[in-house]
Amino acid sequence: MGAHDPVAVIAGVEPWTDAVMQAAPSLKVISRVGVGLDTIDFDAARARGRNPFDARCAGAGGGGADDGAYPRHAAQGRAA
Repeated sequence: MGAHDPVAVIAGVEPWTDAVMQAAPSLKVISRVGVGLDTIDFDAARARGRNPFDARCAGAGGGGADDGAYPRHAAQGRAA
């Protein structure tokens, strides 16, 4: 991350690993461009108190990751 400490990023295909997140301690949001979430280390995000989720089904009753519970709490910066 160099001298930058982003709060939010728009990620492409690059991996967002534990080491990358450690270099960006203020990071709150990783928004993924395209399809798939396999480049984001969910365990590392959770270890930092962030709750990753797939927004395609968020709160829509579509059976997505926890069916919308994560988006509400993540947006408020709290653990689910």
